[in-house]
Amino acid sequence: MNCTKYLSVFAAAILFVSCKSYQEITKKPEHLYEDVQLPSYESNLNLALKVDLTTLENKLNDVLKKGYSISDDGTFEYKSWIKTKDPLYDPNKTIKTKDPLYSPNKWLKTKDPLYNPKKWLKGPFGIKTKNPLYHPNKWIETKDPLYHPNEWIETNNPLYHPNEWIETKGPAVAIGYKYDVDFKLKEDIKLSYVDDNTLRVTVPISFNGVVGLKGNLPAAIKFDKKNFDGEIQFFINASFSVTPEWCPKIGLAVTHSWISNPQIEILDNIYISLTGMTDKKLKDIESNVSKLIDQQIKCEMITDIVKDKWKYYGFGLPALANGKEYQLNINPSKAALSGVKVSKDTLALYAGIKANISLNDKIINTTTSLPLLEEKTQTESEIKAFLPLLIKYNDIEYTANQYLKDNKVVLKPDIVLKQKAEVKLLEMSFYPNGDEVVVGVKLKAKLPGNLFPVSGWVYLLGKPVMTSNKKFELQDIDFTMTVDNKFYPTISTLFKPLIINEIKRQTTRDLTNNILDIKKKIFEKVNTFKHDEIGFTINDIDFGIHEIVLDKEEIALVGELNSKFNIFLKSKNEHNDFTQNDR
Repeated sequence: MNCTKYLSVFAAAILFVSCKSYQEITKKPEHLYEDVQLPSYESNLNLALKVDLTTLENKLNDVLKKGYSISDDGTFEYKSWIKTKDPLYDPNKTIKTKDPLYSPNKWLKTKDPLYNPKKWLKGPFGIKTKNPLYHPNKWIETKDPLYHPNEWIETNNPLYHPNEWIETKGPAVAIGYKYDVDFKLKEDIKLSYVDDNTLRVTVPISFNGVVGLKGNLPAAIKFDKKNFDGEIQFFINASFSVTPEWCPKIGLAVTHSWISNPQIEILDNIYISLTGMTDKKLKDIESNVSKLIDQQIKCEMITDIVKDKWKYYGFGLPALANGKEYQLNINPSKAALSGVKVSKDTLALYAGIKANISLNDKIINTTTSLPLLEEKTQTESEIKAFLPLLIKYNDIEYTANQYLKDNKVVLKPDIVLKQKAEVKLLEMSFYPNGDEVVVGVKLKAKLPGNLFPVSGWVYLLGKPVMTSNKKFELQDIDFTMTVDNKFYPTISTLFKPLIINEIKRQTTRDLTNNILDIKKKIFEKVNTFKHDEIGFTINDIDFGIHEIVLDKEEIALVGELNSKFNIFLKSKNEHNDFTQNDR
């Protein structure tokens, strides 16, 4: 009985000594981090919308080759000028009027109307004398001494001349009219370079039609149907720009010259020229065309459209094995636009948009109101987008531990031992330590010389990098400093390479196929774009990791997407090829 008791105590002692659990087999590094504020990664989208002038000429000529017709009818009021004697004048009737010919400031030459040569005047010293200065035949200048400006007098019309004809408007007459006119291109429209901001459009037009007055009387005198025709060439210097306040500015300077003078038929096959009258009207229109356009074009025509689109865009995306959703946040920040730029054979408009793009576990809306429009310089069509993917350490732990739970991970040394030795990985933890990541591994080891397994934590440090072959991995992985623990040498000797390799396997991600898949999907999307008039091609797509940033609770993998592409107006041949292939 006592023997059995001693054996039980001895077995318990062996169990106590052999089945040892350590909090730290290697020293646990501190949780070191800096409060990292991720920089604002501005993504750029640059558009170069180009069209060669020959292609644009062909498009315009195709649109306008059928010509254009207009017709109208209506009435207008006409008052003709006629010559007449005053029909209301009564030569025997007197009217009251102020002297219409009198000018109070005008001096008249006159003999003194008040002078009486027989009247004696008192002179100096009481001497009576006749006016010694008076000369009865001499004229003097004086204002009309008899004129009273406020006194009305009766007189016959002093301005009327009974034998003189005067011009006056006759009675108003309502006249009906109708016309039909056809316009067509006499020759092709031509586009040409004036300067870097100005395009000249030359438009040769021929026109002919019929105009006439309505009614029986015009018909009787053959004024109900008169032919007219002419050929004219317009020269339009055009420019386009947008102000920083998003207001469109269209500059138009229009002139013309006659290829064939406009004329109208007055009798059968007898025409008179309308050049003088038409030129005057056209020049009035040409001088005011820019002003008329400015009155019609308002800033709101652009701002109302852009403001509706200038906003935060967000999309929910699934991420990681735990099914947690991440949010793709797109916040536009700046916009730029050039005016229309003209070269010898090309027309171009350059645009650019900058935006902050991020992937996070929440919505981040930093979009402000519509900013002032910046001026865009010449650039090629390209996209440079930064996509910060924020991965929580907790999410990495969840994925790794779920794997350890679903898959028994047991490591056995490559060397042959007399006694069995193995390590089972039970749990992992991840956290930052400066610019390195700490990987804590809880393990359970069966070691030679121990009847029962030993368990505890080992800690490894590794630097996260993105390799040139598109792999994310921890490099330079090694155990941390040892603690006073007799089991570390055995674990280090037998299992260190195996544990490091397993950590690499768990943390390494080959993104080659993911990147190829992204490229493939983008190319597939591009190839589905089909338009009769607009062409789109993409040259190449490059995707990589721009930067890795370690924060307190997350790792930021900042991806960078670069691609060049072309947007263009299809030429006639390209359009025909597309149509044939599409069939």
